[in-house]
Amino acid sequence: MRPALLIYNPASGQQRSRERVPALIRALSEAGFEAQEKATEGPGHAQHLAREAVGSGTQVVFSFGGDGTLREVAKGLIGSSLALACLPGGTANVLARYWGIPRHAETAAVQVGSWQPREMDVGLTLSACGREECFLMMASCGLDGAVLRRPLSRSKARWGPAAVAAAGLREWWQMNAAATLRLEVEGQQRNLSFFSVCNIPLYGGPFRLAPEARCDDRRLDLVTFSGKGRWTTMALAAAVVTGRHLRRRDVALEAAENVELQAPQHPPIQLDGDAIDLQAPIRFELHPQRLNVLAPISPG
Repeated sequence: MRPALLIYNPASGQQRSRERVPALIRALSEAGFEAQEKATEGPGHAQHLAREAVGSGTQVVFSFGGDGTLREVAKGLIGSSLALACLPGGTANVLARYWGIPRHAETAAVQVGSWQPREMDVGLTLSACGREECFLMMASCGLDGAVLRRPLSRSKARWGPAAVAAAGLREWWQMNAAATLRLEVEGQQRNLSFFSVCNIPLYGGPFRLAPEARCDDRRLDLVTFSGKGRWTTMALAAAVVTGRHLRRRDVALEAAENVELQAPQHPPIQLDGDAIDLQAPIRFELHPQRLNVLAPISPG
């Protein structure tokens, strides 16, 4: 039996996570893991629990929750020999979808014995105030960040993705068409409405925002949108859903090297589905260390 730790967020997803933990522990035991369970008590606690596991004899840390919980656990494990494994229990579970992990945590736990170790790249943001944050999937700025700044916890728990979509429509209708993000890429300044620094192709669930992005190629992909106005933004969203956004003249895709957000001072940024308050200028780059993960062989 391999010693393991199951970190779970009791507030994640639409089902009662705490009630599902005993079944997960049994499934992990059948898969060869002797897992202890620890619940998070608030923001940042998952990172603390994961960091405590380093050097304790634990071999694998399982994250049961959403993408935000997964990111926090990863923050505590980056650069260590411990492997991170995802048991999806949140609203979107985008990274689990990318890795081809079953949507139901109980099914994933049964299969985990066949998953393989791999190394994963991690993105890094460095802000003017000296704060560093990592991201596993993407860092984006624009309408999505503004939406996620809204207090959505209760509505997400009840309505799931529909709550986020409804909040998005409200924010879209109230959006300031004159708002501009000033991004510097390779020394060249650009005025944008939205951008995303991507470590995986998926965005918001099944949508392939950066189709060729991979989490193990030692590069990040930058998607930018320079269009203006409410209806142009709606057209972009429709194009992303249909996979035609890269055909638009106001959308560009390139390697994300030497990328810095210069304005506004407190931009609407989200990392892996969580709004983060960072102060510009903000630099986006690869984290110098990688993350050990346990996942199915081929990412989706």
